[in-house]
Amino acid sequence: MTDLAEIVPVRSNLSKTSARVSRSSSAVNELARALTPYTKISPRRFWADLLLCALLGWGALIWAAFAVDTGEKILGFILATVFLYRGSTFIHEVVHVENRLPGFRLAFNILFGFPNAYPCYIYDLHFLHHQTRSFGTEQDPEYAPRTHQSALNIIFGPLVAAFLLPVVQTLRFGLLPLLYPVLPRAVKAWLFQRFSTLIFNESFCRPAPTPKELRVMVWSDILCASYRWVAIALLVTGILPPSFLLLWYGAFVLGSAMNMYRALVNHDYSKPFGVHTREEQFLQSNTLVPRIWNELWAPLALSYHSLHHLSPAIPYHQLPKAHRHVMKDKHLRALYERTLKTGPVEIVSDLIRSGRMTTHVNGRG
Repeated sequence: MTDLAEIVPVRSNLSKTSARVSRSSSAVNELARALTPYTKISPRRFWADLLLCALLGWGALIWAAFAVDTGEKILGFILATVFLYRGSTFIHEVVHVENRLPGFRLAFNILFGFPNAYPCYIYDLHFLHHQTRSFGTEQDPEYAPRTHQSALNIIFGPLVAAFLLPVVQTLRFGLLPLLYPVLPRAVKAWLFQRFSTLIFNESFCRPAPTPKELRVMVWSDILCASYRWVAIALLVTGILPPSFLLLWYGAFVLGSAMNMYRALVNHDYSKPFGVHTREEQFLQSNTLVPRIWNELWAPLALSYHSLHHLSPAIPYHQLPKAHRHVMKDKHLRALYERTLKTGPVEIVSDLIRSGRMTTHVNGRG
């Protein structure tokens, strides 16, 4: 027969755990409420930023292609990389603000989505990465446990993928769309489900498309292909110099690499697939301490990722203000500081360390 003395401590521990969870949940909800004033969007800021990125990014790329002086070519390439990368990351903002900013989705597609083979529809399922019932599960396209990966894979995997990505995208968005008139609907639906989503979770499969979604895919992909074939025509006819293609490839690879490393440090990815509470989702997310370097490789305030997950309605230009507000409040800051990281090196080191610990515990080390 079970001794009452054995039961009481267990119940006591459960009560203490329940109390801690309740306090944590209350603190997260309080922090979220404190962020409400920062959800107001500035359409002028969005439009000016997007158009300026397009003007400076594409303009610098063309300048670098025609430049004779090596210094001018290098400077143009650097500017093109910075502003084309920044402009391309607006795809994340489109998903969150398109209902509040009419026409912005189309403008992004014309300026960045179609030319770089990043049409908005491939990111439409980003909302699954924020919903409590799907975040951190196999239904989340942007979450995948990384503790089973080797240190080499974690460190160099994004760089290798970035070099190969333009080739894959040329096949997917430059050549395959030319076959759409003769491809059966079932094949196009398969492409939509398996090769038409920005993912971090390689096992993710997109739901079967509706007729409207399939039409959006077909026309978006045809426009992506059109941009590529027009660029090839301009190169063949000599209107654009051959160096334009090489510089474009280089800027795209560097931008893609930075974006992949940024995504790698968004969360700690230490937990296996499973449902996360709102508190767990927040604490699994990272915010990088504001520094010039962190702002450069994680543009549009993507470095404030824990705040973004707590309140996805906050536009990018308000996140630094929200961060400063929370840091000034000692009570709110206590929980928030648990998500602060100095930079990518700290996060990647923690990820590699937790992977080694997992390997050791499972007896594979």
